[in-house]
Amino acid sequence: FFFGCSNWQLVLLLSKLLCSVLGQERKIFIALDDLQWADPTTLELVKDVLISICQCPEERQRLVFVGMYRDNEVSSHLTSFTTSFGVAGGVVADVTHVKLSTLSLDDVIEMIMTEMRLPRRLVSELADVVHKRTHGHALFVVQLLNSLVSDLTISYSPLLHRFYWDQDNVCTLNTADNVASLIVSNLTSLPIGELQCLRIISCFGMQVHIDLLELLEVFKMAPQGGFGLYLRNLCDQGIIEVISTLVVFTHDLIQEQVYKIIPLKERQQLHCEIGIFLGSKTSLGASSEHKPIDAAMDQLYLSDVSDNEETHIDASSLVAIATSQINHAGPEFFSDRSQHIRFASWNFCAGKNAADHSSFRAALHFYKNGIAFLSHDLWLEDTYELCLKLYEGAAFSSSALGENSQIVMYANGIINNVNLEDSLVAQSLLIGSSSVLGKYTESVARGIAVLRQLKFDIPATQTPVVVMQTIERTEREASMYNFSQIANNQKRGDTKAIKILKLVDSIVAACYQIASPWLPLVACETVRYSLQNGIHAESASCEF
Repeated sequence: FFFGCSNWQLVLLLSKLLCSVLGQERKIFIALDDLQWADPTTLELVKDVLISICQCPEERQRLVFVGMYRDNEVSSHLTSFTTSFGVAGGVVADVTHVKLSTLSLDDVIEMIMTEMRLPRRLVSELADVVHKRTHGHALFVVQLLNSLVSDLTISYSPLLHRFYWDQDNVCTLNTADNVASLIVSNLTSLPIGELQCLRIISCFGMQVHIDLLELLEVFKMAPQGGFGLYLRNLCDQGIIEVISTLVVFTHDLIQEQVYKIIPLKERQQLHCEIGIFLGSKTSLGASSEHKPIDAAMDQLYLSDVSDNEETHIDASSLVAIATSQINHAGPEFFSDRSQHIRFASWNFCAGKNAADHSSFRAALHFYKNGIAFLSHDLWLEDTYELCLKLYEGAAFSSSALGENSQIVMYANGIINNVNLEDSLVAQSLLIGSSSVLGKYTESVARGIAVLRQLKFDIPATQTPVVVMQTIERTEREASMYNFSQIANNQKRGDTKAIKILKLVDSIVAACYQIASPWLPLVACETVRYSLQNGIHAESASCEF
């Protein structure tokens, strides 16, 4: 009907229509919600229609217009709209401004007291939980109280002759999705200090240890006055809560939104600054930037951050947290090659620590991130050792988790880029992976080939005659040593020998599974190797 009308034609038509209805002594009530989202053209149209009706003294007496909007999202167009009526706006109309606020804690207490016919002292704790979980929103307060009655969390006790509830159960209530959505819609109106506090907390996920926030008090991007200044108010608003030693978001939707409203570059910068700051509290900081990785690791474990009066967080946890922050910033955020190498070494430290505590999933995550930081600098002269350790750690962690495809990928990544001696750990893991999949023949064949490359004198055939001749030769050589000589021939710290003997162990296990005729030949040659290069704990694998 209004297609093709100009704005003034539309104003005239709507005005005449409404005035005609009002002229019949009919009353009209118009309510428009969410005016904060209305575009300028719509607001201008509504204003012009209302102004036109206000020119009719009789008709305007029978019209009521209610416009509703959120006062934290007011645009300049909406401000112009709201000030156009009344004496100040030059249009004669009765204007009433009603500001609807959320229910206070006292309001909720009064509501529960009235409904349950109970004194204030009995309902105050319940009211406090309900107020925090609903953000004081009247509709949500009613919904929550009704749900507590429906699921019998609150029920009438004939014994006590009143309504009764378990306060501990009430305290475990979760913030509902609709309440979380309401809180999210008001986030941008928070004071800058509270918002910065939430932004930093959101960088750690759903929760953060309160000791960590105390450590961050002197962080340059911390809110002015420290976190403690804002936590109480944020708790009162139902955005976060303090549970024992943890500061926790009341709903994952709130954490997600707080995190998302941080611009990407600013978010990466924040993660970077937090990571570097926390890393400086461990020996990961400047010490690992210029030292060889083994030296940095030694210092890391000699440095006990738990002795630092600033925090009760242990060194290993702080290393993992600092490294995770750097990983959230991502390799692409750092353009300096030395930074890539530095943070790859951080990931190695964190991964090794996680593996030492049998947390192999976390270890694999750190090793993968370390490799990602070196993606453009893999296997170069100055990153060779670090690459080897990261790939070995990833392969070993994958082995512990039983992820065979990952083992093959990382083990082959080593084998294809290093010399034979440096590939021994990868070879061992690869043989073990094939054995787990039941590929014992393949495992034995690979193992024999590697041993021959290591100059083990493995015969070309495994006929009974060859086997007996090899056993007799080994027996003659072993008889040249008495027990004391063998016992005193123990060697420590020979890394190559230990790697070779671990490789033999994986070969022996595969041979045993299929009763391979290569088993005695491998065992005999291992005995000879141990006699020549010293006895190690790993030598026991061939004593059957």
